[in-house]
Amino acid sequence: MKSDSSWVDLTQRLNSRTPVFPGESAVTVEQYRHIDVDNYSNYQVSMNVHSGTHLDTPLHFLPRPGFVADFPIDRFAGNAVVFDGSKADPIVRTTQMEQRISAGDIVLFRTGFDRYWGSERYFTDYPVIDEGLVDYLVERQIKIIGVDSPSPDKPPYPAHRKFFEAGICILENLCGLAELVNRDRVELFAFPLKLDADSSPVRVVARIDGAKMPCRVVV
Repeated sequence: MKSDSSWVDLTQRLNSRTPVFPGESAVTVEQYRHIDVDNYSNYQVSMNVHSGTHLDTPLHFLPRPGFVADFPIDRFAGNAVVFDGSKADPIVRTTQMEQRISAGDIVLFRTGFDRYWGSERYFTDYPVIDEGLVDYLVERQIKIIGVDSPSPDKPPYPAHRKFFEAGICILENLCGLAELVNRDRVELFAFPLKLDADSSPVRVVARIDGAKMPCRVVV
């Protein structure tokens, strides 16, 4: 039987042109073994763990034990709900969010800022999540928050601290969320490397069942 499920890749491409947060080390991907010379290929990759699409854990801001590798694997997959915040700054709590968000969900906000990936504006003008909405998401006991921008907040990063205090991980630099807005069911998979570090690059993909809710854009 043919399945009507399909996959959506929400991950930015990693290469030596990948933009990084101002002041952070650049990504380098260099081939140093070649088939015509060495009879095989190999590449050297150098990057900070917050490059490209990545997952932040509480250790990023808080002096508490627990590397990315220490999290249970089921923490990085599950039901996701995706909201459109592309016309709002800050993104605020809405009735639709209250109706759709459940404990243990992964909550993603489409800001549309992925279209500025690679530009200076991407790291300066992105919208943030309202503090009241942050408090609500903590209260609802979600397990991951994600955005298609460099961060859900700006210095001094109050949302980061509140999410981390509640044990909520953060996905940053997502892309392609427009396809998922108002989907009735989205399964999300965001597996990091089994890494002894505060954060990790991730390949984030969504599996959708073809069903879509009536379009009710959240602004």
